[in-house]
Amino acid sequence: MSEEKSDYDKLKFQFENLKKDFDDLEKEINQGFDKVFVSSKNELYNYIAREIKNECDIQTLLDFLYDKKIINQKEFIEHRKNSRLFQSFKDENNNIYKFAEYFRNLENVPNLESNENPSKFVSISNLMIQRERFLYKKEKMLQRGFLEDSEEIKSLNEQIKEFNDLMKNHGDFDKREIKTEEYFLKKEEAEKIYDSFIIRKEEIIERIRVLPILNDKIHLEPENRSLYYEVISNFWFGNFNASICMLSIFIESFLKEIWYYKKKEHYKKDLENLINDCYTENFILEQEKKFLQKLREYVRNNYIHSNLHKIIQEIVVPAYIVDLTGKNKPQPTYLTAEKLPTLRSIVKTDMDKERARNLIIELIKVIESITTKNYEFQQKKDDPNK
Repeated sequence: MSEEKSDYDKLKFQFENLKKDFDDLEKEINQGFDKVFVSSKNELYNYIAREIKNECDIQTLLDFLYDKKIINQKEFIEHRKNSRLFQSFKDENNNIYKFAEYFRNLENVPNLESNENPSKFVSISNLMIQRERFLYKKEKMLQRGFLEDSEEIKSLNEQIKEFNDLMKNHGDFDKREIKTEEYFLKKEEAEKIYDSFIIRKEEIIERIRVLPILNDKIHLEPENRSLYYEVISNFWFGNFNASICMLSIFIESFLKEIWYYKKKEHYKKDLENLINDCYTENFILEQEKKFLQKLREYVRNNYIHSNLHKIIQEIVVPAYIVDLTGKNKPQPTYLTAEKLPTLRSIVKTDMDKERARNLIIELIKVIESITTKNYEFQQKKDDPNK
């Protein structure tokens, strides 16, 4: 029996040694493949030479454009800082540096774990970057007058779909390592706040029903559409003050898009001048100008600069004088905000709710009128004969 056990121990020891040798060999092979990621030096050198030539062409072209005063160098540099297109190329460039850093580590750390290899992340990240470029190109083409159902836009949509499909094949392509979150509330406390919205379900549904949802008749760029939904979602959840303040931001962004679409230049002055200049350029009518200026002043003076006494100037509510000793019957009277200042805060929520709703409905009518006048493709939607 002891002899059988001894043979078993020997076999077990040999198996464990063999397994260890195999694991070591597999690790060395994987590291070897990592180190010869580029199949040949010739391929790498060709790639570097091509990149140098591309940069040379671009820099020479820019130098020519500067010298001929076709573009202003300072303006171009400022534009590039805020350009989404430039940022996408910068992100792609950063991914190449991640590769370079990895290969540097391979030289200095021979036992670098293979799961640190960024190749998968970089390739997927580049797909996302390229997809963003096509989305940017589509957005710009729509701004410049291309129709959503045009062949050019359809072609872009197909390419965007291809990128989406490629990224789906990679699974969780946007999964990143996330640091431990810093919490300010216990989970139970957060759940109570969430439950408070559920309890108010009927109230929220009613508020959703009383505001217009954007339809196809009103053309808004994605940024402005998003801002409008911030305006109305604040209203839905009872943040009436925030909803009114957001109107000013929405108007300014909307008019700047109209200005850029018509003039092909960015508007740099404040909202008051923007409204007046849009009127001067016949982008808006006099009645629309008056409404927008009045709304701008009302929101700025009362809500953005937070002046409760201007919002609610006078309040009179019925009340009773109560004798705490019980000797006299309650006497009817009236209370004003002067006598009880907290009345303003109590009444403000309901007043903001009504004002926010009225302002949003009136503004959307004006927005539809302005977009119809200025966007030719919207006119065609409204009138099929055009």
